[in-house]
Amino acid sequence: MKVDSISKEQIDNEITLYNNRIQELYSDVKKWLANYSDLLQCNEIGITRREEMSGDYQTKKLTILSGEDKVVELIPGGIWIIAAYGRLDLVGKSGSEVIVYLREGGPHTQVTISGMSSPITSDYESIKEGWHWIDNRLAGEAQELTEKLFISLIEKVN
Repeated sequence: MKVDSISKEQIDNEITLYNNRIQELYSDVKKWLANYSDLLQCNEIGITRREEMSGDYQTKKLTILSGEDKVVELIPGGIWIIAAYGRLDLVGKSGSEVIVYLREGGPHTQVTISGMSSPITSDYESIKEGWHWIDNRLAGEAQELTEKLFISLIEKVN
């Protein structure tokens, strides 16, 4: 998509939608971590992101703390993502994991290889709309982000 092919109003709508989706996820994360409130605290911090398509926009990252120590952060990675409708990075001391927002049915991709009788298509039909973890070790398999998975990812990157 060319930058001049989308209106300022459409860009603003996408930013608002992205921020609403982020806030819904942060709300879920806070609920998921409520059982650990004696150990973990959540802190939202306003940040400015810059993307070629939209320029600068305001959003928030979520920092999860244990006392004064940062455990992990959910950092907005961008709105304009190939095959997704937004990205967050879960960043800890030991690494990071990619979380993307997918629409129902997931991304629709098709690859044609010379000499093959039919194209290779992605099989994401069972994907529900929402935030998903992309496991890059399993050829980009998308798993719906749940409380159990989120806790496991915190342990993985920390």
